[in-house]
Amino acid sequence: MKHIFGKKVHLGRMALPVWAIVLALVTVAAVAGQAVGPVLSGSVQSSAGVVVNQTVRMTTAVGGTHVSNPVNVTTDAFTLSSSGNGSAGWSTAQSYPAGGSSVLLNSGTSTGSGHEGRIVIPVTPGTTLANIASISWREYNVAGYPPHADVLVDTNGDGTADDALVFEYAYNTLTHYSVGAMPYGALTGAWYQTFNDDGDGPSAITDTSIAWPTSGPPGPPTHSNFGNLASWKAGKTYVTSAGATKSIDRNTPVLRIEIEVDNWIVNSQAYVDSVTINGITYDLEPTSDLRLALLMKGVASGSPFAPTAADDFAATVNDEGTAFTVALETQAGQISVIGLKLDNQSGKPANAILEVNAPAGVDVAADDSATSSVAGKVTSMARLNKSTWLFALDSASVDDIPDIYIAVESKDDAAPGFYTITGRIIQVAN
Repeated sequence: MKHIFGKKVHLGRMALPVWAIVLALVTVAAVAGQAVGPVLSGSVQSSAGVVVNQTVRMTTAVGGTHVSNPVNVTTDAFTLSSSGNGSAGWSTAQSYPAGGSSVLLNSGTSTGSGHEGRIVIPVTPGTTLANIASISWREYNVAGYPPHADVLVDTNGDGTADDALVFEYAYNTLTHYSVGAMPYGALTGAWYQTFNDDGDGPSAITDTSIAWPTSGPPGPPTHSNFGNLASWKAGKTYVTSAGATKSIDRNTPVLRIEIEVDNWIVNSQAYVDSVTINGITYDLEPTSDLRLALLMKGVASGSPFAPTAADDFAATVNDEGTAFTVALETQAGQISVIGLKLDNQSGKPANAILEVNAPAGVDVAADDSATSSVAGKVTSMARLNKSTWLFALDSASVDDIPDIYIAVESKDDAAPGFYTITGRIIQVAN
């Protein structure tokens, strides 16, 4: 956490893990279930409802990343992926536990196409099937068939995934399968763990869970290609739908794990959160792999707002460089201006959402300097609601010109004193 202090205020820590352009804060002293595929084209749904493509990272529930565990999960490389009309995106509409984000997986509406939305969980080289002890997740089924897991394996040792063991709702347990038709009585509208929405399915994939290879027929479960995880670790030889003979055992390399929905038989949509692998839970929250370049400057002459006073202030920026807290000493009718510098390190144009929150008695407005005599890098900006703006940023790197100005005005009946303004930048891809 980096701090800037005025004369009278101390601000506590703020930690809002969000996706970002790198944010450089300019504080102003009141001037102011079926076959898998390799397609990697995920999408993001922000709290403002904008849905776009994005790569993501997950953090552990115990804090931080780079957690060591028997599967050697590389948490910095989790991605959201989709194929066809499917999608995978961030959402704040549901989360487990409540109050955060989850991933909304959607197969799209082209029934029978096999389109998918998925979470891709890579593992480091050297991981084998023997390392997989348990996999679970929380799911909130909206419609259709619940999410399933694919464990992608390399059966011929060439370093690429050529098959996957599919663990799905219908076969875990066969009580589900006995319902006789998709979606096998799957429940909707509440959070459940893995396949246990009705008390008949397991809460986690373990050695007793049934799987089948995606290269073979998807059923019935009496087919010789079906077996529990323990039997696959012990060694099974099977014949693919194309007639090839393959083998999987405990030493078979595992390249990644995917949690997904598809629409081979029914269109499906579900929220997924709190993925647990071998007893370690990964909380699904968007976060940034970019960092802050912190600057402190006065507002340039290009500000679209006319400040009316200059009082004490203090500001903090979170470690990811994507969220800020500003305290301003202000009086009724006074306008203070905060300047935000944006460091776009992607090297190409980017879109983002600015969210600003202010207490009662304070109004805020945001604008870019694109139409002023001193223009920043924001090329367009539009207000989505009272506290949210969508903007586009060009590919230029950081410079000395503020890119967005936030005007803070106390209402006529507001008591004089310090007011706290919080905000964050959420990057959304083009």
